[in-house]
Amino acid sequence: MSYRILLSALILFLLLPYAYSLTISCIIRNSPSCNPGEVKLLGMSSTTNAHAELPSQSNYQYSVCCTSTDGSIGNSCSGTYAIFLRLSDVTNAHVQRADLYNDYPNAVCISSTPQNPLSCSYSTSCPAGTALNISISSDTNAHVGDYNAYSTKICCSAQCIRANPTVSISPASQSGTAGQTLTYTVSVTNNDNSACGTSTFSLSPSCPPGWTCTLASTSLTISPGSSASTTISVTSPSTASPGTYTFNVTAVNSGDPSYSGRGSADYVVVIAAYTLYVDVKIDVLDQPLSGVSVTVDSTSQSTGPNGVVTFSIPAGTHTISVPVTLADGRPFSHFWDHDANHDCVQTDLYDTSNNPYTFIMASCERNITAWYKVFTYFRNSAGVTGAIDYNYSTSTISGYLLREDGNPLHYSTGAVVVLEYSDGSTWYSIGTATTNPTNGFFSYTWSCVPSATAIRAVFTDSNWFYVSSTGLVNINCATACTYALSINPTSSTQVASSYNFSISATDSSSSTCTSPITYTISYSASGDCSSVSVTPSFDIDVGGTLSPAFWVNITRGTSACTVYVNVTSPDGNVVASGTYTLSPPSVTISDIYITSINPPLKVVRANETFLLNLTLFNGGNNIGNLDILTVEDRRNVIEVLTYSPDPIQNFASQSYRNLTIRVKASRLTLSTTLLPIINATKDGALVTISPIYPIFNLSISKTEIPIGSTEKINITLSPYIFDSSGNTQSISFNQLTNVKLSFYKLEEELDKLTVIYERYLNQPLFQFTLEDIGIKGITNPAACGYYVAIVTGEYVNRAGFPGSDSVGFLVSGCLYLP
Repeated sequence: MSYRILLSALILFLLLPYAYSLTISCIIRNSPSCNPGEVKLLGMSSTTNAHAELPSQSNYQYSVCCTSTDGSIGNSCSGTYAIFLRLSDVTNAHVQRADLYNDYPNAVCISSTPQNPLSCSYSTSCPAGTALNISISSDTNAHVGDYNAYSTKICCSAQCIRANPTVSISPASQSGTAGQTLTYTVSVTNNDNSACGTSTFSLSPSCPPGWTCTLASTSLTISPGSSASTTISVTSPSTASPGTYTFNVTAVNSGDPSYSGRGSADYVVVIAAYTLYVDVKIDVLDQPLSGVSVTVDSTSQSTGPNGVVTFSIPAGTHTISVPVTLADGRPFSHFWDHDANHDCVQTDLYDTSNNPYTFIMASCERNITAWYKVFTYFRNSAGVTGAIDYNYSTSTISGYLLREDGNPLHYSTGAVVVLEYSDGSTWYSIGTATTNPTNGFFSYTWSCVPSATAIRAVFTDSNWFYVSSTGLVNINCATACTYALSINPTSSTQVASSYNFSISATDSSSSTCTSPITYTISYSASGDCSSVSVTPSFDIDVGGTLSPAFWVNITRGTSACTVYVNVTSPDGNVVASGTYTLSPPSVTISDIYITSINPPLKVVRANETFLLNLTLFNGGNNIGNLDILTVEDRRNVIEVLTYSPDPIQNFASQSYRNLTIRVKASRLTLSTTLLPIINATKDGALVTISPIYPIFNLSISKTEIPIGSTEKINITLSPYIFDSSGNTQSISFNQLTNVKLSFYKLEEELDKLTVIYERYLNQPLFQFTLEDIGIKGITNPAACGYYVAIVTGEYVNRAGFPGSDSVGFLVSGCLYLP
């Protein structure tokens, strides 16, 4: 049978929540031992009129089993403990009170932690949470029983241990001007143990003489282990000198004044300061300048990205200065003082070119702007900076005068340009021209002086806005310009289906011509030309060499294509010509090969059925009957369903025939990925028909790339060809020609390819990042999706039969913003 005293303990705990933070709950179990988590304090022979034994014994059937709220109690008689009974023997013992007698040799103890030491007493009743559920029949030579057996009960409770409180003041330091009131937070922590209950602490401040310190509350009531706070207002005298002053607050435990604590903080008296904002800008453009050093009195700071820097300075007279000229040569223009009357009205604008500039700071914020001049430049009709035009035929000097952002100068009626010419030693006046205020253009009619070697246009600003500039052109009125140019090569023939001819140029025009010279290019074509593109023009200096100067890109059909190029000088005369030809292969083919797949860039979805044409070339003898046995894809991307015609009859030597195949794709692919092989009988003899073009056998190091990745991706070529028996033979990259790599975006509808990047390769490995090929923009959904890299080129020993191969990859991770 079990006995608990819990209800009264719970009621008292609710009424007095801080009276006993460590409470004890005991039960007498009908067992020689206690349950897990319980501590055995005493063994008893019965619940009344019983003998007792030490908790280490197990001779009796009844055990006093206890727990505590903090789980710290034990039955040890060492460390922190209290003796609540003494026994005459270890078992079958009488008991006596431990506070009155000590002649029984065996102490019975209850132990705890140093933070919550226990003390035990004897009473007719125990407060809740203190009863050991044990009573004794007398003070000595006594029997024991449960709580209700006898009038003398055993009670154990935690002892109160007080400690000095902790006082802290925050912030630890503040700054203020003389006479200013600053507010601090005063925090007090009750460091008593939980057995002490709630305490009230009285607060008192201590301030420097002449100062005022006022607490919002002069006492705080705090439970053990908790903190409470109030505020203190500290006012310095209006006559206080700058410096650091310390004040204190003391907290005294009203229940035991011997326990107290003190905290301190600093009040730093400073001179009143106000903010000066200095912004540095380019005049007219109103553009901020960063990194400009601004000095106020003896303190220097550099402007930030917004062109602004701030200073904290007291009222009174100060001096500001900025560099007279910046590192890029830009000169200082003037200061704007926004409070020139120093009356805190920021519309009292004052302009001054004084640098340094002395001003009076009022008791408020202030703005000063430092302006730098706008760069100006001359430009001719070709857009060349620093140059002007002079046309001999119309005797006109012209050009554009612009500011650095490309717009005309800020003059409503235009700016005045002074024109001069030089004879090589002295500059002479020609006249003046006024610019068009809308576009900055100016023009002046002048007949060339034979001794003139140069013309210049000079602009000098008469106010604060602009930096002066000069535009110059060299001339020679005595001798006209004669254009002359040679190109290399002037003639070239290549055996290929497509080729990009690189043409260099050397100018040998007379010294009277002006650099650079722009030559234009025209062309015509003859033969079987699929496409032709030619660089339309190029610029070259007088006497200079340019390599390459222009390109001639040709793609032919089945036969030769020739392009004729003329290079024309600025005066309209043809100064150079060239002829560039693409020829079909002269290689001798003695057997049947597949020469192409059409269409070459067909986008195919998974499980889609479609038609392809395989073009066959018979390089051997006439064939009467070519019976098709099987058509297969060595890469297993497609399944061939049907083919026609079958058989192919009367296949003449040196001729082409088409085989149409209906296929089904196993996955999304391009026709360039396929590797067709035909097994057939040629007039009864078994033959294998394979591609004549090179197989590039592409591989890519990563098939899914996150958008924004800077990782280098590798595309590798491992080329090979097929021999007449259908066997593969590896070839080196040097045996290939016109190897071109193109990247395409596979559009969302999956039936359209858009080229995004192209280049010719000179080695079998191409490394790239997404940004290298123009794929960027993490918030651009269009950047993500499927891309295809396609390589085309020819095997030198089978020139004229280009092959192609492809490999795909996915770009993922774009943010789809609403």
